[in-house]
Amino acid sequence: VEPGDALCFDFRTVHGTTSAPIEKRRRAFSTRWLGDDVRYLERQGETSPPLNDLGLQSGDVMRPDLFPVLWPVSHE
Repeated sequence: VEPGDALCFDFRTVHGTTSAPIEKRRRAFSTRWLGDDVRYLERQGETSPPLNDLGLQSGDVMRPDLFPVLWPVSHE
């Protein structure tokens, strides 16, 4: 990755772009990272990613089948 190739920002930052012309294709990749202490909180409105139909209740641990561990903690 070279300077200017990627952007990282807080999800609360308002951001956007105009549509890209066909000859200048724009690619976007979005990820979500959670700590192992994160719990689900039911709320109104849309979420990203959509979590409404996953059977989660407020206070539930986020399901590892939906949010897998990418780098386990080493206990060495």
